[in-house]
Amino acid sequence: MKLKILAILLILVFLVGCGGQKINSEVVKADPIKIGWVGPLSGDVAAYGEPMRDATMLAVDEINSAGGINGRALEIIYEDGHCNPKDATTAVQKLINVDKVETMMVFCSPEVMGAAPIVEANKVVLFSSFAGSPEITKAGDYVFRNFPSDASTGKKMAELADSEKFGKVALLVEVNDYSMALKEVFKSKYNGDVVAEEMFNAEDSDVKTQLTKIKESGADAVYVLPLTPGKPALILQQFRELGIEIPILGNEVIVTSDMLDQNPELVEGVMFAEPAFDEKNPLFVDFKAKYNALFGEMTGLPPFYHSATYDAVYVLAEAMKLHGDDSEAIKNYLYTIRDRQGASGVLTMDVNGDPLFEYNVKVVKNGEIEVY
Repeated sequence: MKLKILAILLILVFLVGCGGQKINSEVVKADPIKIGWVGPLSGDVAAYGEPMRDATMLAVDEINSAGGINGRALEIIYEDGHCNPKDATTAVQKLINVDKVETMMVFCSPEVMGAAPIVEANKVVLFSSFAGSPEITKAGDYVFRNFPSDASTGKKMAELADSEKFGKVALLVEVNDYSMALKEVFKSKYNGDVVAEEMFNAEDSDVKTQLTKIKESGADAVYVLPLTPGKPALILQQFRELGIEIPILGNEVIVTSDMLDQNPELVEGVMFAEPAFDEKNPLFVDFKAKYNALFGEMTGLPPFYHSATYDAVYVLAEAMKLHGDDSEAIKNYLYTIRDRQGASGVLTMDVNGDPLFEYNVKVVKNGEIEVY
């Protein structure tokens, strides 16, 4: 907690010292304009939520340093959604009924799916920079994201399996909305045979039974779909211990920077898909320098996640500068976004409130990540 408070203070110093900007005194006098924020801030999944909160804080302080939103400070009300629909539902109801927000950011796919019926009923805008579930595409007219649907990654990995002539694939899937939806996309696009379909829970510490069945299934490859932090390392360690030698396909969280640094042998040869992203983009380079100076190196998640969250705050702020906190007008504005340049890339919204982003297939080769 002390470190977080220090980080916030450093943000203000950094913005004044490096950006040549000063806090607009009129901003702090006006009533703030509020955005709700629901993400995982405790337990294992806080490893995802905390970097997203950091990126949010950086964007908010920059916006407020530049005068806020038409003279009103931007205020984020943070709630812990625990990356599950039940807690997200409670948090969203509180934000709408108590805090009276008209716009909110919601992160994990299970949180978004739990929140979607509530925001639709109350005509509150929901924007996610983290949720990939294909189910979100049809979740409602007020639901948006600048994170690509996992329908893209499931299709990419199915195409990869076909092109590599993996005629038989086994699936190892964590039980949650995100992983289960991605599994179904893969199965619908894959032309071969799924010879094993094994499940595990977030709290499981041993998946050797499932892996043994996969080993005995005759599969040419295994597609692993975890979500909970720590699960990829656990699965890959037990995979190696059992002497399973078939290729591993995975999602975007299966290869972490920590594993590459500490246990590169676990992820060697793993093929996975993640959102296409240009780390040489000047807007990202600038954002990364500011983020790293305040919070340390981006680790765990691919940097696309951090930058998409940073961009999401600015997208909502731009909408609010035009339309205040009128959720109907903000919703209509978001559908019109075309070719917006941001740290995460070029954003264009489609008719479902999804971004027109793509995924790239990558592979770990000699301890380095390469485009496949």
